[in-house]
Amino acid sequence: MELTTSDIEHLAKLARLSISENEIEKYKQDLPAILDYLGSLSVVTVTSEDETTDQTLRLRPDQVEPFDGPFLIDQLPGSAERLLSVPPVFNND
Repeated sequence: MELTTSDIEHLAKLARLSISENEIEKYKQDLPAILDYLGSLSVVTVTSEDETTDQTLRLRPDQVEPFDGPFLIDQLPGSAERLLSVPPVFNND
């Protein structure tokens, strides 16, 4: 498959990429081999599923666990009376 400069520029535009002339020439050489390989994958026949195709999401059951928030807050630096002291986010300069 032969790709032209305008083909590469169009693909770059679709991908919102800014590419140089050197990159266009490189892609004109590399992309046909990649596309040919992808085309060869379409003739692969898959007759059965194996265990690697099982994409079921397995989650652990929800369990309530004790949380001692006040104790944890008291362990943090800059805490006093269960409040945290943090550096300012905005400067008033």
